[in-house]
Amino acid sequence: MTQQLYLTVALVCLCLVIHGVLGLATSSRSSRFDGSSLVRKRVGPHHIDASRLVRGTTDSEEGSLGIRRSTRATFPVFRLPLYDSDPYGLINYAESVVFIIIYSVNESTPTRTRLYRGTLYGVQIENITGWLDPSDVTPLLSTNFYVSDDDPNIVAFPHATLGQMYLSHDRGLTFDKVIFTPSTIDTSTLSWYPMDHDWVLGQDILNKKLYISTDTGLSWTLVANNVATFAWGDPSIDPPHTVYYSVYDSVITGGEQTVRLYSQQPPFSPQPRLEFDSTLGPFNSFTLAGHYIIAESVTSTGDHIAYVSYKRKQFQMTNFPSTHIHRYQFYDANNVQMLALLEDESGQLNLYISDLTGVNYILSLEDLVYDSYSIDFDEVYGVNGTFVANQYVRSGPSQATSAVRTVITFNNGALWSPIRAPRVDYRGYAIACSFPECSLHLFMDTSEYYTVGVYSHLSAPGLIAAHGTFGQYQGSSPDLYMSRDGGMTWFQALPYSWNVAFLDHGGVIVATQDYHQLAVGYLVYSTDEGLTWQSFRFASKNVFIFGVITDPFEVTADVCLFGIEDSTRSWVVWNVDFQSVFPRQCVQSDYYTWNTGCRLGNQLSIQRRLNNASCLNGPSYRPNKSSSICSCALVDYQCAFGYRMPKYPTSPAGSCTNDTAVTSSQVTTGSGYQKIPGDVCLGYFNVPVESAAAAAANSSTVAAAVSVTVILVILITAIVVLLGLFALFRVKKRRTMTTTAASHGSAEPGATYTERSESITITSDSFVVNGDTQKIMEDVSS
Repeated sequence: MTQQLYLTVALVCLCLVIHGVLGLATSSRSSRFDGSSLVRKRVGPHHIDASRLVRGTTDSEEGSLGIRRSTRATFPVFRLPLYDSDPYGLINYAESVVFIIIYSVNESTPTRTRLYRGTLYGVQIENITGWLDPSDVTPLLSTNFYVSDDDPNIVAFPHATLGQMYLSHDRGLTFDKVIFTPSTIDTSTLSWYPMDHDWVLGQDILNKKLYISTDTGLSWTLVANNVATFAWGDPSIDPPHTVYYSVYDSVITGGEQTVRLYSQQPPFSPQPRLEFDSTLGPFNSFTLAGHYIIAESVTSTGDHIAYVSYKRKQFQMTNFPSTHIHRYQFYDANNVQMLALLEDESGQLNLYISDLTGVNYILSLEDLVYDSYSIDFDEVYGVNGTFVANQYVRSGPSQATSAVRTVITFNNGALWSPIRAPRVDYRGYAIACSFPECSLHLFMDTSEYYTVGVYSHLSAPGLIAAHGTFGQYQGSSPDLYMSRDGGMTWFQALPYSWNVAFLDHGGVIVATQDYHQLAVGYLVYSTDEGLTWQSFRFASKNVFIFGVITDPFEVTADVCLFGIEDSTRSWVVWNVDFQSVFPRQCVQSDYYTWNTGCRLGNQLSIQRRLNNASCLNGPSYRPNKSSSICSCALVDYQCAFGYRMPKYPTSPAGSCTNDTAVTSSQVTTGSGYQKIPGDVCLGYFNVPVESAAAAAANSSTVAAAVSVTVILVILITAIVVLLGLFALFRVKKRRTMTTTAASHGSAEPGATYTERSESITITSDSFVVNGDTQKIMEDVSS
């Protein structure tokens, strides 16, 4: 039967070839390619730490950096000395009001705390510690304070003493001291409902009681006893004011007391309560992440097992290639996928990505860099699916020697690649760095340059700033690099290390050399997204700058510089207003449309200010955005469960191969690929290589193909003979026509011309959107 099928196909092919030959002989038109058939197309308090400040060198003249001085004489600058030398600080904004807590630490416990309040983004700052309660010598809880998302007038400062906090309804102009009943509620556990600042959860940790307040802490109602942990529900999927909490069970597993999960809506009372999923039984801890709930159990051997509930359905046990897991950390990727960081028995930290339900996981990236406090894994805000990570590259007999390399993904971790280094440095000199052997490596959260990390913001989509070096692996002495297209391409913006902030929706970028380098009295700023810079001296004395801070939404042109004067060793805050750098407000002609390229099947078009437009966006500016769905491509697929990408990816394209850590009985698909959860691309893309499982399934067809080889050879021979005869006929005919036309000195009407044929190569990273040829990840994949 198979041989008959092959013979039929071969005969049809022969007929088509003969038809095409005859068609060419009778047609004077050349065929053209029709491209239309390939239509494809984190906000919170800012922490500062000067405890390890060492005396550095005073600044050199800024001109030595190749930065020109500002042509503008001055900007409004306000110097505000705090006359405080304690090394720690916490800063947050309530719109135009800035709050600063300065404190010292004795054996990890705050011993002295002062509260400062600044108006007009820090133009006027004063010590308001005495406004709270002059007789109160107990410090505030310096590690946290709350500014309401739905009403910035509401500001709360938890007290270091149990059961107390200071509450303001006018952004800190006046305060009320709220004493809780019961007084045993720990203020460090306070959790406000995201959509309503009146609703607060708090826990009595000692007595394991959970309480709720519906009037910002003035009165409290007991929710449950014997509570281990708790969390607010997600307003996008849960009924309003839903609370999830775990209650201790009597079972001991893996040396830990187990818990059961409950959920509750108003009105609240200890009884009755409904167990969320009684079929799961006792476990050890839970995490709520958007539409997912993760429950973890610890076995008697110390291994961790995770269960997942997607969209509040029944729990299912997760499937990971690794069976010996010592620690989990889960991230929700826009409610369509889970990213899981798992530490195995050797201490290696690996990244896994899930299917839509969060049940099945594949290995995305191995051996991430981490320490006791941080992980080198950052999301790029403003563009979908983009993450940056650092991973170890180990060598030696015991894999003890390790270097660090940086990789980037544009599709939630399905495909990773190194970052192509720029061709020239900030002075325009060529950089010798042959990709992929040499690439750009970024300094992230585990490094001493963590204050910048991989810096991006929703208000300035496409802009990224990070410190980095180029080479085979990460080096030392980084410079500042930037990307203007969401991480596709990078350029060296400034030498050395800097504190950075985006102002006015990215219309102004401000940078000051940080305390690792110099004590300085100047800053640099750019109004063309980091392409060129100007310097401005804001202080007569040299200072160590620890923070360049603006409002949480980064839409104003004001910035606060927070630092310690080199001469006095006390904190000083400078406010600089950059509005005067622009002579006018932007109009429609000052903007262009930037396309993100196809990411997760969607191309986002965002309005951005032209680089040469000298105008202010303003706080009320909202960029126009539109999106279009792309046709499916390789970047829209990830490996299916049971498959994996290479350990050290070198390009954003690769082949999914069998993961030996997964048994064949667990594999549910033979293709090796599946569409990325949340990817909205249209159509079907043929994966580049056949997986091992699919090849095995198709092995039975090999014998049949061999058996008809002789038949195919005969057919091909016949085709070649026909083509040869036709070519001979065409050559003779063209020679006759050419001789006739030449004898008249020019072509006469009715003469036949031979058109030059062109070969067209279609590559997998070329596509057409709305009639224009585009490139996806051109600089990364070429």
